Amino acid sequence: MEPKNLNSEKILGYSLLAAGLVIIVIATILLLRVLLGGSRAPDVFDVEAPTISLGQLGSGLALPEGVELPQSAPSEVKILPNEVFNKLLNMGVFYLAMMFLASTGAKVAGIGIQLIKVQKS
Repeated sequence: MEPKNLNSEKILGYSLLAAGLVIIVIATILLLRVLLGGSRAPDVFDVEAPTISLGQLGSGLALPEGVELPQSAPSEVKILPNEVFNKLLNMGVFYLAMMFLASTGAKVAGIGIQLIKVQKS
């Protein structure tokens, strides 16, 4: 009976190892497609980009001699356009999700490896 029990543990171990590796490969492929521009990250955020108030900078704004801000200059300036800011946020969230998925696959594969090992006592 002992060999049958070990055999079923090894089968389960190899199955978990294979499942973990598949999860890691899928997460890696999805992440590479987004990072290399083959597809877009899911839209999680759609927010306004942060702005800097030029009035708050006050005297801390060092302009070269002879250069003055025109009176028609906007009082607030966006750091990045909304599209770029949201794309960066969405890619960051997608990256974190794929790293979580890959670490989950590594954990599943690790459990499979532990089941494959034969403990001799």
